[in-house]
Amino acid sequence: DSPSEISNAIAHNKIQVGDLMYFDEDGDGIPNHATIISKINRDMIYYAAHTEPRGRQPLSYFLDGTPNHKAYIVILRDKVIVS
Repeated sequence: DSPSEISNAIAHNKIQVGDLMYFDEDGDGIPNHATIISKINRDMIYYAAHTEPRGRQPLSYFLDGTPNHKAYIVILRDKVIVS
């Protein structure tokens, strides 16, 4: 939830642009919204969402100190090419 936790996740989990991020807004462990990671810098993850058009919204905007808000990141490592 904190900026240091976000920095730690970036440093230790090889999160990349294009990975999926799911939001759980009510803390029940079931994601309520899907986003795509659109930008990463040293201490922040940004996401793109369609409900309210956002191209580079910081993850801190969603977490915003609300105890029930959680983000789950799915790291995509393999590439599949279909032609």
